Amino acid sequence: MKPLRTSTKVLLVVVPLALAIVGVQHADRVRGLFRAKPEQPRPAPVPAREANAAELAFVAPLVPGAKLLDYDIKAIIGVEHGGLWLRLEKGPVGLYLTIALASTADAGPLPPTVVGPYALFDSGSNAPMADAERLRAAVGAVLMGHPEVPPPPGLAIFALGDLPTPPR
Repeated sequence: MKPLRTSTKVLLVVVPLALAIVGVQHADRVRGLFRAKPEQPRPAPVPAREANAAELAFVAPLVPGAKLLDYDIKAIIGVEHGGLWLRLEKGPVGLYLTIALASTADAGPLPPTVVGPYALFDSGSNAPMADAERLRAAVGAVLMGHPEVPPPPGLAIFALGDLPTPPR
């Protein structure tokens, strides 16, 4: 066997060394892709608007602080996403009830309860289904108790969206 030339020896040392350097640089770049990025601060949620006089008249005699059956009315949230929102709680159990206009076509989600021209939805709930049904029926009875009161401006066929943050 012939002895290796100097140029071949250099190549045998330099090529693996160069590959090792490139590999380390590439590994650093790949590792950087998987490093946790610092969390960007999330903007604080904007509290939802409290119901105005027309919205409160629409659901009268319901007001924040009153009772609806065995649930406390924590907030009545002004029309948002086409619906008027009620936040109800009983101890650790809570839910939102949403009043919107009932759809005559496939323009929105199917409501679990329709009372006259209004659709009633519940969401964000850890309440038993039977409680949600009772509460929707009670709100429907309130709405039908004074049909002469017009729906508040902005009430529309319900459009799915994020739940509003209750007023503080």
